Amino acid sequence: MQVEFWFPIAAWFSAITGLAWMLEVMIMGSLRYRKAYAKVDAEISSGELKRIFSEPKYARFLGGIFIVSLVPLIFLAIRKSMDFSIFLSIACLISGILYLFDVLYLKRLRNKLASQLAEKYSSDDTIQGRANDEPLAIEYARSFFPVLLIVFGLRSFLIEPYQIPSGSMIPTLQIGDFIAVNKFAYGVKLPVLGTKIFPVGEPKRGDIFVFKPPHEPDMTYIKRVIAVPGDRIRFDYNKSRLWINDEEVTANYIGDDIEPDVGAPVRVFEEHIGDVTHLIYKFKYLDGKRPFGSYPRQGEEITVPEGKYFAMGDNRDNSKDSRFFGFVDEQAILGKAFVVWVHWPKLGSIPSFSHNKWLE
Repeated sequence: MQVEFWFPIAAWFSAITGLAWMLEVMIMGSLRYRKAYAKVDAEISSGELKRIFSEPKYARFLGGIFIVSLVPLIFLAIRKSMDFSIFLSIACLISGILYLFDVLYLKRLRNKLASQLAEKYSSDDTIQGRANDEPLAIEYARSFFPVLLIVFGLRSFLIEPYQIPSGSMIPTLQIGDFIAVNKFAYGVKLPVLGTKIFPVGEPKRGDIFVFKPPHEPDMTYIKRVIAVPGDRIRFDYNKSRLWINDEEVTANYIGDDIEPDVGAPVRVFEEHIGDVTHLIYKFKYLDGKRPFGSYPRQGEEITVPEGKYFAMGDNRDNSKDSRFFGFVDEQAILGKAFVVWVHWPKLGSIPSFSHNKWLE
């Protein structure tokens, strides 16, 4: 609830301050250089000329506010499980526009002004150097634009980080775990559009994958692949049993625990899906009830269609998954999770590396 409340506030604040900073540099910055150039031949001191074309303190303050505002915005976006491809695309576009604007126009104004100042104030090197100084926004755009392009390429085609926002994958993944997702594992896709342009592999039973669910296409979910195209699956919810292609999925009881997300007692099982062995939680006193719906229905056998996958969370009775929203479309899959690299549940908490592990 806190994330849903604060995220739009943080987003609007960052957008307004960022746009104001950008327009200040592009419009007011241009006017300052042009005004100073027109005053070079006038009988005014070098100090007064400096004040005319120098970037004002309010512009740097505005830039500082914008940069600081990005920290909570990024953290909230991660907690909200948003797709960062749009954010990264916007960042690349804006920094690219500023960089191009400087190269094609603003830098020429600075050079023209510096040349005139060098002729009139040949003994004052400071005023010439000040005229060549880049505005803070241009300096950041020039520095970060190539970095953002590289990150955009890596994130779009190779590796992307995600944070676990819920307890649906406990005990394998904890709330606040940051995972790395291999975007190349299931094929190369176009950024934002998600269209596969180069096939590499397909999800296998037991894989932990990240995808956009059909009922919330703007969000990202992480679950485990239970069944692949062509598989026949059947559930006995009363006895918590699962069959794939007429073979029961083995789950060996290994003990009891307390589920940390809701504080409920659970039974811990070791489950074998495909070539993967992992732990799952089942609520101890659920008595076959399905808190998030029942798909397929009790005892009904369904076949996974082509291009679709059936996914479930390891926290079986506290997970909104394919039993709730149906199959996962192949085009909605973003990649395969392969490592936990840091645990950072809250913005004010200290990151921990004690949860780091390879995923299977």
